[in-house]
Amino acid sequence: MKSLIEALKKAKNAAILPHVSADGDAIASSLALGSLLDRYGVPYTIYVEEPVREDLSFLGGRFAGVPEKLPAVHTAIAVDCGDIFRLADRTPVFEAAEVKLVIDHHKTNEGFGDICIVDSGASATAEIIAKLFIEADMPFENAATLLYTGIVTDTGGFRFSNTTAETHRIAAKLLEAGAESARVCHEVFEQNSLPKMRLEAAVLHDMLLTHDGRTALGLVSGKLLAETGATDEDTSHLSGVLRGLRGVETGVLLKEQNGQIKISMRTNQYVDAAAICKALGGGGHARAAGVSVDGSLDEWKEKITERIGEAYGRHC
Repeated sequence: MKSLIEALKKAKNAAILPHVSADGDAIASSLALGSLLDRYGVPYTIYVEEPVREDLSFLGGRFAGVPEKLPAVHTAIAVDCGDIFRLADRTPVFEAAEVKLVIDHHKTNEGFGDICIVDSGASATAEIIAKLFIEADMPFENAATLLYTGIVTDTGGFRFSNTTAETHRIAAKLLEAGAESARVCHEVFEQNSLPKMRLEAAVLHDMLLTHDGRTALGLVSGKLLAETGATDEDTSHLSGVLRGLRGVETGVLLKEQNGQIKISMRTNQYVDAAAICKALGGGGHARAAGVSVDGSLDEWKEKITERIGEAYGRHC
């Protein structure tokens, strides 16, 4: 942690790079890291692959898209990225930097920077950055709500198995520093658009149950998105909703996206989602992972069902 702090202090400028399809943890952690760089007097830019999700707009902040011309970057920081491929079209920004830093909590992260702080025991990358503030002896101040948001979103409101006693201790410190818990939970969990709700209803209506009811599989085609008026970001919670059906161990969402099939997987007790997705070129956590693959919905409906069945065979 000390080596990371020294690298941040010495940065002449910085590019902060959250993972593609940035979620609450990635965006909130990036903004909080920017707050720390502000205190060190380091100019920075947060580069995102897509516009920030509407449900995270309450966090504020300024973001830049994929640069058309490679910027002169001294220090690049990959935030919440399990591997370099999660930087997508911003990978050249990271690779061209003089100093490359990685801050992450995915167990599949094998390290791809000069300094890598990877703690798979942390509930969220925001938890790691909160510890960074503490180690640097910096008050949380306006970063408290940001860091709390990152932790709340990646733990599902402290409901997921990645929530630890340390997670609660860090959250308590953030609340003491002024984190707006009620506002965060309202914005993140209680606000939905009509298209999002229509999409969820359609996916649940047509979901497939396999493996004697242990797997719930949902399909989202480009046609369904168009019919409901929903967006890609409106699908981010659906694998968790599928997992929530009583008796289900594995919830899987297959979605057509940019000419590929994006697979999002959530598991409850014993199936290692990260192992399945890593074997296909993706990654994540034991209970939440994903991957993008070439092919069709029908093709991957069969393939992923087979792989999940193999995982059941190892544990049953």
